[in-house]
Amino acid sequence: MLLSGCDFVRRSLGMPTSDELDAKKTEILKTEAQKKAKADSVAKALKMAQDSASMKKSDPSKDYLYYIVVGVFEEKKNAERVYEQISGLVEAPIMKAWAGMTMVAAGGADTMSEATVILEKIRPTVPDAWVYKTIGRSADK
Repeated sequence: MLLSGCDFVRRSLGMPTSDELDAKKTEILKTEAQKKAKADSVAKALKMAQDSASMKKSDPSKDYLYYIVVGVFEEKKNAERVYEQISGLVEAPIMKAWAGMTMVAAGGADTMSEATVILEKIRPTVPDAWVYKTIGRSADK
């Protein structure tokens, strides 16, 4: 083993050489990266659990303050087709007739935060989905 002048002095004094210090630094960085990855994984799992807990199954017969709209159709057969398509994405899609049109929604919610959870769940598949807030109903219960 060839030692530089500083490493020779360090070795003589019982101190670690530059190679030993580099190895220790690499080991510390690896351990910190593993701890960070584990912490990130736990945080992601907690977020998913919170999102799942707040993701309630919509009741198609209930009137909600917010609807996560996938489409509004003049012809009911088009609404039925989209309703069938999103049935695999969400637990309880909603189809409602309003003013001669048929709305297809991925779900309904009583709060904007609940609506946002549903919207974010379907957004990768239905990028044009949006939240509709109904008129004439108060969010306060």
